[in-house]
Amino acid sequence: WRKCRLSLYYYLTHYVTIQDRVLQEQVKWESWPHLKELCTLVQKWVDAQPREPMFIIIFKSRQMGASTIMTAIGVWLTNFFESSKVIFQSKDERTAEEMLERARFICEHHPRFLRLKIYPNQDEVAGFPATNSKIVTIPSTDDAGKSTDATCVICDEWEAHKKAREGFAAV
Repeated sequence: WRKCRLSLYYYLTHYVTIQDRVLQEQVKWESWPHLKELCTLVQKWVDAQPREPMFIIIFKSRQMGASTIMTAIGVWLTNFFESSKVIFQSKDERTAEEMLERARFICEHHPRFLRLKIYPNQDEVAGFPATNSKIVTIPSTDDAGKSTDATCVICDEWEAHKKAREGFAAV
């Protein structure tokens, strides 16, 4: 548990299982050079004291593993750190809920010693009472995140968001 908390990369490479929809199987998360670089950036941010806001914008083509790793980062933050709140923001509610489904899959496939109870466990929220943390989904609208705070906001496929700037500013 301690190694996972101290190292995002260790957690990803040892304990994250994902679904490969093309191969139709469950596979261990695979590190690619661009994903390792992202891990390094996030790890530096988590380790920094005091922690300053950080913005990462990823210009990418499809199927590069970015959405999957960002989902796994959300799981890592909420499962290994107290009072974390991760927001998955996507172009619409359905797409945001699909990100949360990926997060649930990752959690449900942790080995027993890492598996946390998920409560509440609803379409738009997965809570982790053991860490007092949660993952929340919101669509990209003018005021979807208004009056809230977050440890991490993950805006997936921003180019498809009709109200991307307004939605992000609301958080």
